[in-house]
Parts: sequence; C-alpha cells; structure tokens
Amino acid sequence: MTNPMYCGKILIKAYKDEEACLVEATHESLISESLFNLSSL
Repeated sequence: MTNPMYCGKILIKAYKDEEACLVEATHESLISESLFNLSSL
C-alpha cells in the first residue's frame, strides 16, 4: 500500500519551483496514517 489516498491524503506533484506535498483529502481514509507509515518502510 504505497498510495497515500488510502490514508486520506492526496499527493500534489512538484510544479516549477514548488516542492511536492501531501494534503488532507475530503474522502474518508481506508486505513490509519500510522498503518500507512508502517507499510511504507
């Protein structure tokens, strides 16, 4: 599970001189953020 949408986040890709970032989504997460962080180790 490497897609941040599973834990209620959306990846905003880098654009020009701005860095990429994760933002809170409006949809309900399927897994907790802590579980998501464990699966991405």
